[in-house]
Amino acid sequence: MSYWASKDRHGLLWGWHRCVGDQFPICRDNYVPCDRIAETTEQDVLIKFGNEWGKSDSGAFQHPRLIKHDNWRFLDNPEIPQLLWPGAHNPAGAKDWVRFVPSELLTSQHTESGTQRINGLLKHHSLGKIVEWQQIAPPHDVVARRPKRALIVCLSEPNYRFYYDTTISAWTQHWIKQLQSLGYEVEVRQKPGRTQRKLGNQLSDQLHTGKYQITVSQHSVAAMESILAGVPAVVTGIHGTGELGTPWEEFAQGNLRLPQQAEVEQWVDTLLGNTRHKSEIFSGGTYAR
Repeated sequence: MSYWASKDRHGLLWGWHRCVGDQFPICRDNYVPCDRIAETTEQDVLIKFGNEWGKSDSGAFQHPRLIKHDNWRFLDNPEIPQLLWPGAHNPAGAKDWVRFVPSELLTSQHTESGTQRINGLLKHHSLGKIVEWQQIAPPHDVVARRPKRALIVCLSEPNYRFYYDTTISAWTQHWIKQLQSLGYEVEVRQKPGRTQRKLGNQLSDQLHTGKYQITVSQHSVAAMESILAGVPAVVTGIHGTGELGTPWEEFAQGNLRLPQQAEVEQWVDTLLGNTRHKSEIFSGGTYAR
């Protein structure tokens, strides 16, 4: 584990926290668990730190739709997954990079540009070996290949249960049937366990085989990873691809969005605007140096 990946840097539990001091650094001195998010107002500053369904969590799961204001951010794995892969910018392949999205779980609209800042951080943390994000996540034109084969990319099971009141099996079977009715051959990729998340077993590796015309996902950074790999992403719910992914309703009518590389790079600039290296938000205070 890297220095910044350790929870000692902040001392927080999974779940919702309310600011009771300075907004930064994010640490136990400045944030306390919040188990009544529905009662907060726009005067409160909230952070949702990952998902609260494990043993060390800050309370029962609270769906973001309970909040009546927009003064909150979601802190979780980055929307450009390559930032977590081992490389000069992240030698240990540690969770040193996060998304820090204002008032939603995945970025849906432009809030700020991030290319210049993130490129500077990449250069710093790689000791000059990486100077731009394209070196770790090369973008491509998105192309619809043949044959007519779809790859359904699943989330971990608790996401379906807590966010959508369904099961991974029910969700998967529904979309298998929908795709088959459109003449697609279907494969399913389950989310790999932690020990299986390594280079050579990433979604991008599977997509680079050229076997798939589309991916289908929901509530997942997989859609953006698909776009970066040049494979069209069909999305069945919330997603982080902006206008690049194809909503299911549009896809079912026969349309498939095929963004060009320049469009992909423009949207990545938006995603990087909501990306942070943990040193940016956890530095200072009692629980980070």
